[in-house]
Amino acid sequence: MGPTLREALAQVRDAMSDAEPLARDSHRVPNGDVGPVLRELNEAHAQLERLTVVVLADALHRGLHTDTGLSAYDWVSARCPWLSRAQIGDLVTVATSVRQAAHEPIREAVTTGRLPVRRAARLVRCLQQVRSVT
Repeated sequence: MGPTLREALAQVRDAMSDAEPLARDSHRVPNGDVGPVLRELNEAHAQLERLTVVVLADALHRGLHTDTGLSAYDWVSARCPWLSRAQIGDLVTVATSVRQAAHEPIREAVTTGRLPVRRAARLVRCLQQVRSVT
């Protein structure tokens, strides 16, 4: 059995803490290595975003936002103040849709990293527009 969510998050925090001193010395990174380092940072960010979608989808499914009388958007905004309005909108759009059977392929693509959250949100919005016309 794999680590719990809290254990996995602790591992992520530990890895970030270990990398912080190295980032301060980024001026020592050879020019040819800057691109690969940025790609790795992007992948780490994407993984964190995927994990956020999974946790939010579960929290919104449980109705935690309604317990406080907030919309899903406001609930996420209050708990994740570091996110931009656009990021919150994308995360809420994807998190609220991935539990629907019709969006199972989107959930699978997002959680495996084949589809970024912002593109998944755009796809879900387009599907909602098509559904409202038919």
